[in-house]
Amino acid sequence: MVSKLLWPTPADQNIDCTLLSDEDEQARQRTLARGKRLRTELKIKGIPILESRKVRNAFEHFDERLDRYLLDQGSRFIGDRNIGPKGPIVQIGGKLPPFLRHIDPHAGTVSVLDEEVDYRELSRAIADVSARASEWLGQFHNAR
Repeated sequence: MVSKLLWPTPADQNIDCTLLSDEDEQARQRTLARGKRLRTELKIKGIPILESRKVRNAFEHFDERLDRYLLDQGSRFIGDRNIGPKGPIVQIGGKLPPFLRHIDPHAGTVSVLDEEVDYRELSRAIADVSARASEWLGQFHNAR
């Protein structure tokens, strides 16, 4: 959600692929400007781990990707909702099964389908944005 606030990606066309109305395009431009202004006010040039939404999208659109993922894997055995390193998990034919959702506390990663993110790095990035936002908002509180 932090990513969506700072780097919004409003649709540039309607769901039926037609052009946006002037009013909708103006709303789209306001949304883009809001994200840019927030980044400027918070002095954020870029935070790659927050800008990337691969894991978030894989989780959020899990149902849309599941059939394709399972077809691509060609396996009847899957791992799902596992916590721990992948290595000790039983291998079929010398190969790890595909993992739908997995948390590895030793590596500090969370993965959904084939997308993975370091949750410790993500947590640090969110804490940094939070500190910047608190400092920025404090200006207005102290100005009263």
